[in-house]
Amino acid sequence: VIAAPFFLAKSWRKYSSTLSERLGLRFPRFEYQEGDVVIWLHAVSMGETKALSALFYKLKAAYPKARLCISTTTETGLGEAKRLM
Repeated sequence: VIAAPFFLAKSWRKYSSTLSERLGLRFPRFEYQEGDVVIWLHAVSMGETKALSALFYKLKAAYPKARLCISTTTETGLGEAKRLM
């Protein structure tokens, strides 16, 4: 109980920048023009993010003009998405 405020503060600093997106309160930001085809890919876990990379490249090849938006629910998944895609 005594450590609870410490852990809450540490978690807040770590996740506050992406919390609204993770809760579905704000959509990911990306640039697009009206009329663009947008494909949104979402992964929940690190494993899904890794699996999503194959789909990402197939969609990119099949629809070269489409804007691909990727979102994740974890910080590690986001890091992996940035690394792979």
